[in-house]
Amino acid sequence: MTVRQSLLACFALLVAGCSRTMCDIPDVSSPEVIVKFHIEAYGPQRTRAGESFNAQPDGSSAAWFRVDKDLSGTEVKVHLGSTVVPGDISGNLVTVKVPLAVHSKPGLIPVVLEIVDGVNITKSDSVTITVDSQ
Repeated sequence: MTVRQSLLACFALLVAGCSRTMCDIPDVSSPEVIVKFHIEAYGPQRTRAGESFNAQPDGSSAAWFRVDKDLSGTEVKVHLGSTVVPGDISGNLVTVKVPLAVHSKPGLIPVVLEIVDGVNITKSDSVTITVDSQ
């Protein structure tokens, strides 16, 4: 059901005296979160605060994630703690540049991959990158 169709249905039901909860109209404004794929392997799993890892030609650091499904043709957002960056996809491999601010201090960085298709959010399970002190 499109947003326009949903709005028309809501209007018709309001005119008829039926509320949203009484008529079980789906809420298209808030996406449903679904965990549908898993991170099978990733790197680095551990690094030192402020040190470069998987160094790229531009000097940035990079992380990689192998998942249990082909993500070709999708857009993936990679959540590195509270930082969200776009992922590059090649089949079931996702790579991402990791900003220095993400790994500049010791701690644990929870990582979740996310696909948003407009209606649903499909998330991976969570893994952790450990950042040790220098």
